[in-house]
Amino acid sequence: MKESRHNPPNTYPEVISMNYTYKVLKSDIELFAVALSQVRVYVVQPLGEDLIDIVDYGGVVKKITSESIKINKKYFMRNQFEFRVDVKKGFRWHMDKVLLYTQ
Repeated sequence: MKESRHNPPNTYPEVISMNYTYKVLKSDIELFAVALSQVRVYVVQPLGEDLIDIVDYGGVVKKITSESIKINKKYFMRNQFEFRVDVKKGFRWHMDKVLLYTQ
C-alpha cells in the first residue's frame, strides 16, 4: 500500500512504499535532470489504484521527446508509462540544485 507524504511548498513529491521511497518523474525538467546526472530510471505501467507492472528495471535516459523517453535502446510513450527513480539523499540534493539553476 502506498501513501503520499505531505510536502511543504517548493519541494518535490515522493511516494513511500513499504520497502523504498521513489519519485515519479513527470516534467521535462525532472527528466532532463536525471538524464544529466545519469540516474537509473525504471519504467512502470499503472494497472489500477494499487497495482503496477514494472515494464523495465531501467537504465539511464538517453533521449527525451514530448511523446517518448528512450531508456536502454527502447522507447516508452510518456502517456502510457510512469518513470520512477529511487530517492536517495544525493539525488534529492542534486535535483534541487538543478531545478534552482534553471528557474
